[in-house]
Amino acid sequence: MIHNLLLDGGAGKINAEQFGTTWNLMDEMDTAGTTHSPELAQDEYYKVAVAAWVEAKKAERQRFIESKSL
Repeated sequence: MIHNLLLDGGAGKINAEQFGTTWNLMDEMDTAGTTHSPELAQDEYYKVAVAAWVEAKKAERQRFIESKSL
């Protein structure tokens, strides 16, 4: 989430206000990456980060399954 936010902020894809709002919302995130904050749950950067995490876990499971089948 931070990576994508910094990339977009540095590239000028979002303005300082949007950057600051998302940055401040990250305080509502638990160390496990979960949240109870409706505002954070609706944030586009959070949604992208969660989707990327889900895909990474799927790939990890697939690699594990394939390694066990050898």
